[in-house]
Amino acid sequence: MMDTTTRTRTKALLLGMLREEEATEKSVMAEAVKLCDGDKTLGQEILAEVCGEVVDAQGEDEAQSEKAAKPKPKRKPGPPRKRHKTVECEGTLEEALDIADLEMLRDELVDWRDNMDGTGLESTDKFERVSEAADILEEQVYTLTDAIDGLELGKHDDAIAATVRWTEQQPYGNRGWPRWLRHGTVTARLRAALEALAELDGADAWTEQRDDIDAALDELDSVEYPTMF
Repeated sequence: MMDTTTRTRTKALLLGMLREEEATEKSVMAEAVKLCDGDKTLGQEILAEVCGEVVDAQGEDEAQSEKAAKPKPKRKPGPPRKRHKTVECEGTLEEALDIADLEMLRDELVDWRDNMDGTGLESTDKFERVSEAADILEEQVYTLTDAIDGLELGKHDDAIAATVRWTEQQPYGNRGWPRWLRHGTVTARLRAALEALAELDGADAWTEQRDDIDAALDELDSVEYPTMF
């Protein structure tokens, strides 16, 4: 458990990295995990909070510019609104191992890549980035599907009854779910499911499947979702 002072210092360091022009999603994520002593789930959680605060700050800057262009009566400012909230979740092992959202992300990136193919965009950086993300998602979704099916949870009463708890970031109100947030939600659940599996009786019987899931998650950490523009 990270204390408040350390968490604040970690967020400040990550915020500084995000403001660097040469920073990438992959490098910042790697640094977040490093600062959290290798805890990928905590690293993703803290980075998501920092990203939300950055987006809020950008939105406030834009709002200030609009106000400068069109002077309006001054009103007492309210507290800044955060884009995402941290939610404690709970579900069955089967629910925690659900990768339907990851399959949707794979389909979206594959369709995006295919729609760019043959349009003269094949040599662009955007096509390369979309293709790389799509390739990783295709391969790792296949790996995860095979590993999860191999668990055969329906044959194990303790697995059916197991409860899994995890923390995820969710948007406030009717805000949309960006791809990186949907991705992080699935991987957070899967890591919590791995921990729950390791605590069940007979967990050694699932060593191969657990290792495959863990390896797939490591690969999925490298996915960078390009923006549309």
